[in-house]
Amino acid sequence: MGKRHSEKKSAKISGFKVGAAPPLFRVSPAAVAVIFTATSFLILRGYFDLFPSPFSPVGLFAGVEFNAAPSRIFEHFISILCALAVFLAAFGAGSALLKVFKLQMPPDEKNVFSLSSGLGVLALAVFALGHTGLLSIWPMAVLTGALSLVGIAEFISRRAADVAATSLISPTSAPSGENLRNEKIGLAGYCALGVILAAAVVNLLGALTPETFYDSQQYQLGLPAQWLLNRSIKSDVYTPASFFPMNVNMLFTLAMSFGGDIAAKITHWLCGVLVSYSVYVFCRRRWSENAGIFAALIFYASPAVMAVSWKTAVEMGIAVFGFASFFAATKYRETSAGRWLILSGVLCGFAIGGKYTAILYCWFPMALMLATRFLWEPGKTTFRLCARDIAVFSLAAFLACLPYLARNVIASGNPVFPFFEDKIGFLRLRFTGRLEDPGRPPVTFVNYLFFLWPLTMGVFYEGYPGAVFLCLVPLVFLVRPGDKPATTSAWIYVFSGIAAWATVGRFYLRYFVPALPVVAVAFAYYLSRARAASSLGKLAAAVVIYLSVSNIVFAARILRSSQDPVRYVFGGMSRRDYLSTQRQSYPAPYYQSVAWLNENLPSESGIMFMGETRGLFTERKHKTSSAPDSWWFIETLQKCRDAAEYAKALKDAGMTHILFNAPEAKRLRGYDMFYFDARTLGIFDDFWRKHVREIYSEAADIQSPEHDIVSMRRQQPAWWSRYASDPQNRVFVYAILDDPVASALPAPPNPALSKEFYSESRWNMIFYKAESLSADGRR
Repeated sequence: MGKRHSEKKSAKISGFKVGAAPPLFRVSPAAVAVIFTATSFLILRGYFDLFPSPFSPVGLFAGVEFNAAPSRIFEHFISILCALAVFLAAFGAGSALLKVFKLQMPPDEKNVFSLSSGLGVLALAVFALGHTGLLSIWPMAVLTGALSLVGIAEFISRRAADVAATSLISPTSAPSGENLRNEKIGLAGYCALGVILAAAVVNLLGALTPETFYDSQQYQLGLPAQWLLNRSIKSDVYTPASFFPMNVNMLFTLAMSFGGDIAAKITHWLCGVLVSYSVYVFCRRRWSENAGIFAALIFYASPAVMAVSWKTAVEMGIAVFGFASFFAATKYRETSAGRWLILSGVLCGFAIGGKYTAILYCWFPMALMLATRFLWEPGKTTFRLCARDIAVFSLAAFLACLPYLARNVIASGNPVFPFFEDKIGFLRLRFTGRLEDPGRPPVTFVNYLFFLWPLTMGVFYEGYPGAVFLCLVPLVFLVRPGDKPATTSAWIYVFSGIAAWATVGRFYLRYFVPALPVVAVAFAYYLSRARAASSLGKLAAAVVIYLSVSNIVFAARILRSSQDPVRYVFGGMSRRDYLSTQRQSYPAPYYQSVAWLNENLPSESGIMFMGETRGLFTERKHKTSSAPDSWWFIETLQKCRDAAEYAKALKDAGMTHILFNAPEAKRLRGYDMFYFDARTLGIFDDFWRKHVREIYSEAADIQSPEHDIVSMRRQQPAWWSRYASDPQNRVFVYAILDDPVASALPAPPNPALSKEFYSESRWNMIFYKAESLSADGRR
């Protein structure tokens, strides 16, 4: 009796009844309402001052005549089917891998892990084919077909078992012990689903256009195109990116072998859809349907995520592996089944095998999360067990990315080449013009401690996260978490990833995109708790939906100016016209000349690129380089004593033609791509006059959607005539001829003698020699 009275008295002092849950908010609901409303008002006022008219017309469909030929629609259909075939094969590979692990899980989680792990297995299979000289359509067709049949068989056999498994799972048995599952989706939830669908459609429009993203044309797809042309994967010191781990690019290679660059883009688009689905499943199983929907919305409707989803920038593929690794680690924490920890490590290894940045944004956060678990779950583990977990996890990750590390050791003596190339291994690089891109933001108190504000307000280069994250920050401080183990692990992951991002990634948001799914999960959890128990939470959900729609409009405006996709997807614009038209994010196109040489030069031709780093779409053997790195044609020249020896070296290498992109060479002159000295410039000029003759040139068209200019060639013919007549606006194709044949034709102007293509310091070094050679040429 006395004990019960004491308990009642203690409960009365504490402020709530015996057995009652702690209050949802840390302060009174009225104070929470005031704080959230005031902060949202201030944030949105500043945000919309910088990014006004969030719902003004985008013009995505403006001026488009929907007259696409049936063949164009059929091409879209085939590209989508090719990308789906990659995912079906991945489903088969992943299903087989999960049987090895013998893990029990609900049907939707099984789908997530089958696809995510299967994409990694499939990527390594393509990697193996490429290093055995079997990178051609038939071996890859057999691989895809066999794994697809496994996937279809698994899908059919799994249906009945999944129904039975679903019936055994209680809809209210969340691992966290929270009971938010009775919450109905409601109008807000269905609106959120509609916004996610709208974002997916906008992203798909961008994915259905030919690839114009610079990095993709240079190496993300440019290298796979070369590999497919040569039927094998080879690393090239003149393109150091070829030494990078490329799991996601292997998936692009597989898709390109059947459906070209657009199939690869849709593969990346599907990766974004898979990440959103994975985020939804994670939250749905732990907390509620609404938590899953809003987590997917917060992630997928971010402008940064959308801008990555419609191009082949690999971040969505890395996010697939990275979030699945976090998901599996959470399953390990909940079940203590060591096989989940191993699977988590394997998935992390697949992420590292996609890009080294995953070491910072996946392995490091996961390792820290495992290392500190004994502090925030002291009853379930110890420091010794945590150390063991890190070792097991890291070993599994290491083995999963070992093929790339071993390849680099064999090729360079350095497992992470080209990083630390000056300290490890036997292969060295020569850099001609290092530039930090993007630059590091100023180190200030606001930029680094309160980075989310300048990031949201457009201070950092290509930030564009949208205002959703910043608006939801107050809820993180004002709402009490009910599932502390899950939220603690998420925040450890997030903050350790942010620390690495600030230190190495310079707050460039595209680098951090693979970690955004965990950020979205954390924010959606607090939002769902508030929404389930208060009208304030419903207001916050409405703000998230409103800002997500604004994000889509913002992203669509970027898509319109950078790609103008609808004119190609549904209009009558040809592929050649699309890829030969310069627009905001597509400087100095080269396709018009590449298309010509593909159609007119013999298949055994070899093309030496000058002033152009992008090799995608070239269907002939070619040699190019990355802008800040050494160039093959100059390195070869430095080894030659005269023009005759240089001509022989090019002939022995199979080089029969030269492609020179004058606008691009001028744009990139700061990288010192023409690093001649007086001796080599003299030899090159002698070679040029004796052996090089122009056979084709053309200027790229120009588009300016913001000024309603679709084609300067057609809409401004007088201006265009003057522009196109300037040699510095044209892309040239030259033939390398033997001396007797070449002597009958006039030599074209040598671009290596033009000041416009040099950095100031380089021109000062060769000025007198260039002037002397120009005078000799005029005589």
